[in-house]
Amino acid sequence: MKHMAVKSLALQFRGAGSFLSNFYPCEIHIWGEVFTCTEAAYQFKKARHFHDENTARKIQTARTGIQAKYWSKSIRWIPDRVVSWLSQRRSVMHAILAVKFRVSKLRQRLLATGDARLIENVPSAEGFWGKSSNRNKPGENILGVILMQVRDFVRQRSIRLT
Repeated sequence: MKHMAVKSLALQFRGAGSFLSNFYPCEIHIWGEVFTCTEAAYQFKKARHFHDENTARKIQTARTGIQAKYWSKSIRWIPDRVVSWLSQRRSVMHAILAVKFRVSKLRQRLLATGDARLIENVPSAEGFWGKSSNRNKPGENILGVILMQVRDFVRQRSIRLT
């Protein structure tokens, strides 16, 4: 009998319509603050990291992830803080997503993805967080990787609770 290689299912997502997206509207309570989506929480933390309190406050009031992303473009990057931000941005995103998927409805939807490879489909300019169809800049899909880590954690936690 031949062994057949089974290709793992990949689930691609993009934009505020997908519950996996950072732009998906959902209240995030973290660091004593409340945000309208994970994108706003992430950009707020980045602004705070660079001591840009004015931009952080604008981002916190964003009604959408798109608005938060837009305002984040005005964050004043402090050169000697860049390396430390780049080294912690993954753990910041992980913490935010762990909070997002504490919400029962979202947690169930995340678990329903099974073992699918989660891939954020992005333009080539945003290749760190997602994956692009551009062969020259295929992207790292870090958001997808973190989502799968959070899913595994949630799944293990659910198994222990039953």
